[in-house]
Amino acid sequence: MSRCYTPSAVRVIDWVPPLTDGTAKHRGPRLLRTTVFQLSLLYAVGFSLLTALILGAIYWSTTRYITTQVDAGLTLERDQLIATLHDEGIDDLRALVDQRAQAGLDRGRYYLLIGAGEQVLAGNLSNWPAAVSRSPGPAVFNDDSLSIPASARADDDDTDVRTVVAQLPDGGFLLVGQALSEEESLAEHTGWLLAWAVGLITLLALLGGIWMGRSVLHRIDGVSNTAGEIMAGRLSRRMPVGRRGDEFDELSERLNAMLGRIDELVRGMREVTDNVAHDLRSPLNRLRNRLEITLLESRPQAEYQEVIAQTITDLDEVLNTFNTLLSIAQAEAGVKRQHFAAVDLTALCT
Repeated sequence: MSRCYTPSAVRVIDWVPPLTDGTAKHRGPRLLRTTVFQLSLLYAVGFSLLTALILGAIYWSTTRYITTQVDAGLTLERDQLIATLHDEGIDDLRALVDQRAQAGLDRGRYYLLIGAGEQVLAGNLSNWPAAVSRSPGPAVFNDDSLSIPASARADDDDTDVRTVVAQLPDGGFLLVGQALSEEESLAEHTGWLLAWAVGLITLLALLGGIWMGRSVLHRIDGVSNTAGEIMAGRLSRRMPVGRRGDEFDELSERLNAMLGRIDELVRGMREVTDNVAHDLRSPLNRLRNRLEITLLESRPQAEYQEVIAQTITDLDEVLNTFNTLLSIAQAEAGVKRQHFAAVDLTALCT
């Protein structure tokens, strides 16, 4: 019976692909197809997007806070100048605006006081900026505006100037502005830091995914290679078990227990096969020897009948052996279990 199984085992071995060579050759593509790497990549993308949203909200909140503080400072100074107008008059206001305009050039402060006829009364702006409306409230114009004298313009032409406006009782207007060069530099620096932080977090997440994917692939390759050796006929091989005690080790222990049970069953089947072969060899040898001796010379009819009867007896013994094996197989398959009945083992033993 063992010889009957040998050709099929050889065919299975011929069909098994070279696991080790294929694993080493296609390590890169396999890593990208692993569930662990894909989940890590998905987690990295999601975590990076969430981090970018949070850091973006922090950046927006910071810039908003800075703008609010600038507007508050400009509003306070505008209100102080309006109070001077009410208390001292227009001449004192013009003198104060010119004084602050001269001192404010170095720190990006801009002032403009115009009368009802659009004439410039005081300030360091040559005319009213076109981008700034006359309505109250904050407004923005660019530092490259022609309203700013060339000598007072910042080196960076993209600098914005935050302004607040107030209308005077006589129909004139007062403008107070602040160049946002330092604020924009701080915002740009903060933006770059946040961008680098998001990129670094994404890179670390990807590297972590690659590391986890390679670690899982290494353990899976160990199980796959061992399975290939077992399929090749090395039933004594067992799955590798590490010291971590994780789910892979638990799976390997279960598989090893299953392989041990299969090994026991194979050994038991081999023993049964040997016993059956031994039980069948004796009657078949007797039958063959008896027939050969009978054919050597002519014998009376009675002796032929006796030889035939003995041959039938030996054949019945062989048939009984096969019937017993068939009954055992049917009982294990559950075919004949419906005919089983309860037996009193106490009475039987007695």
